[in-house]
Amino acid sequence: MNLRFVATRFGRAVLTMLLVVGFIFVILRVAGDPAQVMAGDDAPPEMIERYRAALGLDRSLPEQFVRYTAALATGDLGRSFKDNRAALDVVIERLPITLYLGFVALAISLGIGIPLGIFAALKRGTAIDRFAMTFAVLGYSLPNFFLGVLLILLFSLHLRWLPSSGSETVWHLIMPAMTLGTAHAGGIARFTRSAMLEVLNRNFMRTAKAKGVPRQRRLYRHAFPNAAIPVVTHLGFRLGHLVAGAIIVETVFAWPGVGRLMISAVAARDLAVVQALVLMTAFAMICANLAVDLAYGWIDPRIRVAGERREA
Repeated sequence: MNLRFVATRFGRAVLTMLLVVGFIFVILRVAGDPAQVMAGDDAPPEMIERYRAALGLDRSLPEQFVRYTAALATGDLGRSFKDNRAALDVVIERLPITLYLGFVALAISLGIGIPLGIFAALKRGTAIDRFAMTFAVLGYSLPNFFLGVLLILLFSLHLRWLPSSGSETVWHLIMPAMTLGTAHAGGIARFTRSAMLEVLNRNFMRTAKAKGVPRQRRLYRHAFPNAAIPVVTHLGFRLGHLVAGAIIVETVFAWPGVGRLMISAVAARDLAVVQALVLMTAFAMICANLAVDLAYGWIDPRIRVAGERREA
Protein backbone atom coordinates (compact mmCIF):
# COMPACT_ATOMS: atom_id res chain seq x y z
CA MET A 1 0.00 0.00 0.00
CA ASN A 2 1.29 3.46 -0.95
CA LEU A 3 2.95 5.32 1.95
CA ARG A 4 1.36 8.61 0.91
CA PHE A 5 -2.11 7.07 1.06
CA VAL A 6 -1.48 5.79 4.61
CA ALA A 7 0.09 9.09 5.77
CA THR A 8 -2.84 11.12 4.44
CA ARG A 9 -5.40 8.98 6.27
CA PHE A 10 -3.34 9.05 9.45
CA GLY A 11 -3.02 12.84 9.25
CA ARG A 12 -6.79 13.18 8.91
CA ALA A 13 -7.28 10.97 11.96
CA VAL A 14 -4.88 13.12 14.02
CA LEU A 15 -6.64 16.32 12.90
CA THR A 16 -10.02 14.85 13.83
CA MET A 17 -8.73 13.92 17.28
CA LEU A 18 -7.44 17.47 17.81
CA LEU A 19 -10.86 18.84 16.86
CA VAL A 20 -12.49 16.46 19.34
CA VAL A 21 -10.12 17.62 22.09
CA GLY A 22 -11.00 21.25 21.37
CA PHE A 23 -14.71 20.44 21.29
CA ILE A 24 -14.57 18.71 24.69
CA PHE A 25 -12.63 21.65 26.15
CA VAL A 26 -15.36 24.06 25.01
CA ILE A 27 -18.26 21.83 26.09
CA LEU A 28 -16.89 21.34 29.61
CA ARG A 29 -16.84 25.10 30.08
CA VAL A 30 -20.10 25.92 28.31
CA ALA A 31 -22.02 23.24 30.24
CA GLY A 32 -21.29 24.95 33.57
CA ASP A 33 -18.57 25.62 36.10
CA PRO A 34 -16.76 22.32 36.78
CA ALA A 35 -15.67 23.65 40.17
CA GLN A 36 -19.29 24.30 41.14
CA VAL A 37 -20.28 20.82 39.95
CA MET A 38 -17.48 19.10 41.89
CA ALA A 39 -17.99 21.15 45.06
CA GLY A 40 -21.76 20.70 45.08
CA ASP A 41 -24.69 23.07 44.98
CA ASP A 42 -24.49 23.97 48.68
CA ALA A 43 -20.71 24.58 48.83
CA PRO A 44 -19.54 27.96 50.18
CA PRO A 45 -17.83 30.37 47.75
CA GLU A 46 -14.43 29.82 49.40
CA MET A 47 -14.53 26.09 48.64
CA ILE A 48 -15.58 26.75 45.04
CA GLU A 49 -12.64 29.14 44.59
CA ARG A 50 -10.25 26.52 45.96
CA TYR A 51 -11.59 24.02 43.41
CA ARG A 52 -11.24 26.59 40.65
CA ALA A 53 -7.61 27.23 41.59
CA ALA A 54 -6.87 23.50 41.83
CA LEU A 55 -8.39 22.90 38.39
CA GLY A 56 -6.68 25.93 36.84
CA LEU A 57 -10.02 27.59 36.04
CA ASP A 58 -8.87 30.91 37.49
CA ARG A 59 -6.59 31.43 34.47
CA SER A 60 -7.44 32.87 31.05
CA LEU A 61 -9.09 30.58 28.46
CA PRO A 62 -6.07 30.47 26.09
CA GLU A 63 -3.79 29.53 28.99
CA GLN A 64 -6.31 26.92 30.16
CA PHE A 65 -6.40 25.37 26.69
CA VAL A 66 -2.60 25.22 26.44
CA ARG A 67 -2.34 23.59 29.86
CA TYR A 68 -5.23 21.27 28.99
CA THR A 69 -3.66 20.01 25.75
CA ALA A 70 -0.21 19.74 27.35
CA ALA A 71 -1.66 17.60 30.13
CA LEU A 72 -3.44 15.38 27.59
CA ALA A 73 -0.19 14.93 25.66
CA THR A 74 1.41 13.52 28.81
CA GLY A 75 -1.57 11.29 29.62
CA ASP A 76 -2.78 13.47 32.50
CA LEU A 77 -6.60 13.54 32.32
CA GLY A 78 -7.06 14.78 35.86
CA ARG A 79 -7.91 12.97 39.06
CA SER A 80 -11.11 11.17 39.90
CA PHE A 81 -13.13 13.14 42.42
CA LYS A 82 -14.72 9.94 43.69
CA ASP A 83 -11.68 7.62 43.95
CA ASN A 84 -8.90 10.23 44.31
CA ARG A 85 -6.89 8.43 41.62
CA ALA A 86 -5.77 9.37 38.14
CA ALA A 87 -8.85 9.32 35.88
CA LEU A 88 -6.94 7.46 33.17
CA ASP A 89 -6.01 4.71 35.64
CA VAL A 90 -9.65 4.35 36.67
CA VAL A 91 -10.72 3.94 33.02
CA ILE A 92 -7.88 1.61 32.00
CA GLU A 93 -8.70 -0.62 34.97
CA ARG A 94 -12.18 -1.25 33.51
CA LEU A 95 -11.24 -1.26 29.81
CA PRO A 96 -10.00 -4.87 29.38
CA ILE A 97 -13.25 -6.43 30.54
CA THR A 98 -15.27 -4.22 28.17
CA LEU A 99 -12.97 -5.14 25.26
CA TYR A 100 -13.34 -8.80 26.23
CA LEU A 101 -17.12 -8.51 26.00
CA GLY A 102 -16.97 -6.41 22.84
CA PHE A 103 -14.67 -8.68 20.85
CA VAL A 104 -16.63 -11.81 21.78
CA ALA A 105 -19.85 -10.03 20.75
CA LEU A 106 -18.19 -8.96 17.49
CA ALA A 107 -17.10 -12.54 16.77
CA ILE A 108 -20.68 -13.71 17.37
CA SER A 109 -22.11 -11.02 15.10
CA LEU A 110 -19.66 -11.85 12.30
CA GLY A 111 -20.17 -15.60 12.68
CA ILE A 112 -23.94 -15.16 12.39
CA GLY A 113 -24.39 -12.07 10.21
CA ILE A 114 -22.03 -12.69 7.27
CA PRO A 115 -23.03 -16.31 6.50
CA LEU A 116 -26.69 -15.42 6.98
CA GLY A 117 -26.43 -12.48 4.59
CA ILE A 118 -24.58 -14.52 1.97
CA PHE A 119 -27.09 -17.40 2.09
CA ALA A 120 -29.98 -14.93 1.90
CA ALA A 121 -28.49 -13.34 -1.22
CA LEU A 122 -27.77 -16.67 -2.89
CA LYS A 123 -31.27 -17.95 -2.03
CA ARG A 124 -33.13 -14.75 -2.80
CA GLY A 125 -36.92 -15.07 -2.52
CA THR A 126 -36.79 -18.45 -0.75
CA ALA A 127 -37.65 -19.42 2.82
CA ILE A 128 -33.97 -19.04 3.79
CA ASP A 129 -34.00 -15.46 2.57
CA ARG A 130 -37.20 -14.65 4.46
CA PHE A 131 -35.90 -16.27 7.65
CA ALA A 132 -32.61 -14.41 7.44
CA MET A 133 -34.24 -11.03 6.91
CA THR A 134 -36.79 -11.67 9.67
CA PHE A 135 -33.92 -12.45 12.05
CA ALA A 136 -32.05 -9.36 10.87
CA VAL A 137 -35.02 -7.06 11.43
CA LEU A 138 -35.75 -8.53 14.87
CA GLY A 139 -32.12 -8.37 15.94
CA TYR A 140 -31.74 -4.82 14.69
CA SER A 141 -35.06 -3.60 16.13
CA LEU A 142 -35.13 -5.15 19.59
CA PRO A 143 -33.62 -2.81 22.20
CA ASN A 144 -30.61 -4.27 23.98
CA PHE A 145 -32.15 -3.88 27.41
CA PHE A 146 -35.33 -5.71 26.32
CA LEU A 147 -33.45 -8.64 24.78
CA GLY A 148 -31.17 -8.79 27.81
CA VAL A 149 -34.10 -8.95 30.22
CA LEU A 150 -35.73 -11.69 28.10
CA LEU A 151 -32.53 -13.76 28.23
CA ILE A 152 -32.29 -13.30 32.00
CA LEU A 153 -35.92 -14.37 32.47
CA LEU A 154 -35.44 -17.46 30.29
CA PHE A 155 -31.94 -18.73 31.07
CA SER A 156 -31.46 -17.45 34.64
CA LEU A 157 -34.87 -17.40 36.32
CA HIS A 158 -36.77 -20.10 34.40
CA LEU A 159 -34.16 -22.63 33.23
CA ARG A 160 -31.46 -21.65 35.78
CA TRP A 161 -28.69 -22.43 33.29
CA LEU A 162 -26.74 -19.19 33.36
CA PRO A 163 -25.90 -16.53 35.98
CA SER A 164 -27.77 -13.26 35.55
CA SER A 165 -24.99 -10.84 36.52
CA GLY A 166 -21.27 -10.53 37.17
CA SER A 167 -18.15 -11.48 35.23
CA GLU A 168 -16.41 -14.15 37.27
CA THR A 169 -16.60 -17.05 34.81
CA VAL A 170 -17.09 -17.66 31.11
CA TRP A 171 -20.72 -18.54 31.85
CA HIS A 172 -21.29 -14.93 32.92
CA LEU A 173 -20.14 -13.81 29.46
CA ILE A 174 -22.64 -15.78 27.36
CA MET A 175 -25.80 -13.69 27.78
CA PRO A 176 -24.17 -10.22 27.56
CA ALA A 177 -22.20 -11.26 24.47
CA MET A 178 -25.27 -12.79 22.83
CA THR A 179 -27.33 -9.68 23.59
CA LEU A 180 -24.73 -7.34 22.10
CA GLY A 181 -23.76 -9.66 19.24
CA THR A 182 -27.29 -10.45 18.08
CA ALA A 183 -28.14 -6.79 17.53
CA HIS A 184 -25.00 -6.29 15.46
CA ALA A 185 -25.54 -9.55 13.54
CA GLY A 186 -28.86 -8.28 12.21
CA GLY A 187 -27.27 -5.17 10.71
CA ILE A 188 -24.33 -7.12 9.28
CA ALA A 189 -26.70 -9.66 7.66
CA ARG A 190 -28.71 -6.89 5.98
CA PHE A 191 -25.60 -5.12 4.66
CA THR A 192 -24.05 -8.38 3.46
CA ARG A 193 -27.20 -9.44 1.61
CA SER A 194 -27.60 -6.05 -0.10
CA ALA A 195 -23.93 -5.92 -1.11
CA MET A 196 -23.97 -9.48 -2.46
CA LEU A 197 -27.15 -8.93 -4.46
CA GLU A 198 -25.67 -5.82 -6.05
CA VAL A 199 -22.45 -7.61 -7.01
CA LEU A 200 -24.16 -10.76 -8.28
CA ASN A 201 -26.14 -8.68 -10.78
CA ARG A 202 -23.13 -6.87 -12.27
CA ASN A 203 -21.81 -7.45 -15.77
CA PHE A 204 -18.45 -8.91 -14.74
CA MET A 205 -20.23 -11.69 -12.83
CA ARG A 206 -22.30 -12.58 -15.90
CA THR A 207 -19.15 -12.46 -18.03
CA ALA A 208 -17.34 -14.80 -15.65
CA LYS A 209 -20.27 -17.20 -15.78
CA ALA A 210 -20.34 -17.06 -19.61
CA LYS A 211 -16.63 -17.91 -19.70
CA GLY A 212 -17.30 -21.04 -17.70
CA VAL A 213 -15.67 -19.94 -14.43
CA PRO A 214 -16.83 -22.37 -11.70
CA ARG A 215 -19.49 -21.04 -9.32
CA GLN A 216 -17.37 -21.34 -6.18
CA ARG A 217 -14.51 -19.43 -7.83
CA ARG A 218 -16.90 -16.72 -9.04
CA LEU A 219 -18.14 -16.24 -5.50
CA TYR A 220 -14.79 -16.34 -3.65
CA ARG A 221 -12.62 -14.52 -6.22
CA HIS A 222 -15.07 -11.97 -7.63
CA ALA A 223 -18.26 -11.57 -5.59
CA PHE A 224 -16.99 -11.60 -2.00
CA PRO A 225 -14.13 -9.06 -2.40
CA ASN A 226 -16.38 -6.58 -4.21
CA ALA A 227 -19.20 -7.03 -1.71
CA ALA A 228 -16.84 -6.55 1.25
CA ILE A 229 -16.55 -2.74 0.99
CA PRO A 230 -19.99 -1.76 2.38
CA VAL A 231 -19.70 -4.54 4.95
CA VAL A 232 -16.32 -3.20 6.08
CA THR A 233 -17.90 0.24 6.47
CA HIS A 234 -20.54 -1.21 8.76
CA LEU A 235 -17.93 -3.16 10.71
CA GLY A 236 -15.91 0.03 11.22
CA PHE A 237 -18.78 1.60 13.10
CA ARG A 238 -19.29 -1.58 15.08
CA LEU A 239 -15.63 -1.62 16.13
CA GLY A 240 -16.07 1.87 17.50
CA HIS A 241 -19.08 0.65 19.46
CA LEU A 242 -17.02 -1.99 21.25
CA VAL A 243 -16.42 0.67 23.88
CA ALA A 244 -19.33 3.04 23.37
CA GLY A 245 -22.16 0.62 22.65
CA ALA A 246 -21.96 -1.63 25.69
CA ILE A 247 -23.29 0.83 28.29
CA ILE A 248 -26.85 -0.56 28.33
CA VAL A 249 -25.76 -4.20 28.17
CA GLU A 250 -23.25 -3.74 30.98
CA THR A 251 -25.91 -2.08 33.11
CA VAL A 252 -28.47 -4.84 32.53
CA PHE A 253 -26.03 -7.64 33.35
CA ALA A 254 -23.99 -5.77 36.00
CA TRP A 255 -20.90 -6.23 33.85
CA PRO A 256 -18.11 -4.20 35.51
CA GLY A 257 -16.75 -2.44 32.42
CA VAL A 258 -16.45 1.14 31.22
CA GLY A 259 -20.16 1.30 30.43
CA ARG A 260 -21.11 0.95 34.08
CA LEU A 261 -18.23 3.23 34.97
CA MET A 262 -19.73 5.93 32.74
CA ILE A 263 -23.10 5.64 34.48
CA SER A 264 -21.56 5.84 37.96
CA ALA A 265 -19.23 8.71 36.99
CA VAL A 266 -22.12 10.78 35.61
CA ALA A 267 -24.21 10.05 38.70
CA ALA A 268 -21.32 11.06 40.99
CA ARG A 269 -20.49 14.13 38.82
CA ASP A 270 -16.93 12.81 38.45
CA LEU A 271 -16.02 15.07 35.52
CA ALA A 272 -12.42 13.89 35.11
CA VAL A 273 -13.55 10.29 34.58
CA VAL A 274 -16.37 11.36 32.25
CA GLN A 275 -13.89 13.39 30.20
CA ALA A 276 -11.48 10.45 30.01
CA LEU A 277 -14.28 8.12 28.87
CA VAL A 278 -15.49 10.55 26.19
CA LEU A 279 -11.95 11.00 24.85
CA MET A 280 -11.36 7.26 24.85
CA THR A 281 -14.63 6.64 23.01
CA ALA A 282 -13.77 9.30 20.42
CA PHE A 283 -10.30 7.79 20.00
CA ALA A 284 -11.83 4.33 19.48
CA MET A 285 -14.21 5.66 16.81
CA ILE A 286 -11.44 7.55 14.99
CA CYS A 287 -9.16 4.50 15.03
CA ALA A 288 -12.01 2.35 13.69
CA ASN A 289 -12.63 4.79 10.83
CA LEU A 290 -8.90 4.88 10.07
CA ALA A 291 -8.84 1.09 9.95
CA VAL A 292 -11.80 1.16 7.55
CA ASP A 293 -10.02 3.65 5.25
CA LEU A 294 -6.90 1.49 5.15
CA ALA A 295 -8.98 -1.63 4.59
CA TYR A 296 -10.66 0.09 1.62
CA GLY A 297 -7.29 0.64 -0.03
CA TRP A 298 -6.26 -2.96 0.61
CA ILE A 299 -9.53 -4.54 -0.58
CA ASP A 300 -10.09 -2.32 -3.62
CA PRO A 301 -6.98 -0.67 -5.15
CA ARG A 302 -9.25 1.56 -7.28
CA ILE A 303 -10.20 3.54 -4.15
CA ARG A 304 -6.55 4.01 -3.22
CA VAL A 305 -5.59 5.17 -6.72
CA ALA A 306 -8.58 7.54 -6.93
CA GLY A 307 -7.65 9.05 -3.56
CA GLU A 308 -4.04 9.57 -4.62
CA ARG A 309 -5.14 11.32 -7.83
CA ARG A 310 -7.40 13.72 -5.89
CA GLU A 311 -4.60 14.52 -3.44
CA ALA A 312 -1.99 15.03 -6.21
